[in-house]
Amino acid sequence: AGLTSLPRLRRLALPQWIGPKNAVALAASPLLARLLELDLSRSPIRAEGLAALGKSPHLRQLEVLRLADGLVALDAPGFKDTPSWARLHTLDLADNRLSDAAFAALADNRALAGLRVLDLTRVHGVTDAALAKFVAGLPALEVVRLDRTNVGDLTFAALVRTAGPNLRELVLPYG
Repeated sequence: AGLTSLPRLRRLALPQWIGPKNAVALAASPLLARLLELDLSRSPIRAEGLAALGKSPHLRQLEVLRLADGLVALDAPGFKDTPSWARLHTLDLADNRLSDAAFAALADNRALAGLRVLDLTRVHGVTDAALAKFVAGLPALEVVRLDRTNVGDLTFAALVRTAGPNLRELVLPYG
């Protein structure tokens, strides 16, 4: 049975369900080819799982990817080359610890240029300069959530300059 008996499945949520090895196995499954949304929130997929998901030929239809509260201190390697994410319009990385190197890799990742929704709520470990460089390459952004994230003038200016005309929702940290 398994996923083969779910031919209409378009959204798969596996919160707190899989680790790095399971994420690699999941990415290799051709049964994911019809998924539009994948939610692996609170699943510690780590760098190897993230890299496998980003390169999976079976996730090329993916539009929404939720990786909230599970990547914990993930560095750049998993974000460098993600051809499977070319159709993504929503990326949720909330509640993670991500370094400047991770955001530099995201900034250089052309597959993310069409992002419209970006949730970085409570992302720690990144500087304002690295975040600004990342959002500067995302002109299609319509919704940006940065609550309780290290955001300063550089990020705000980059958002206004790059995505300002498209922004419908902007959540900034208070204080």
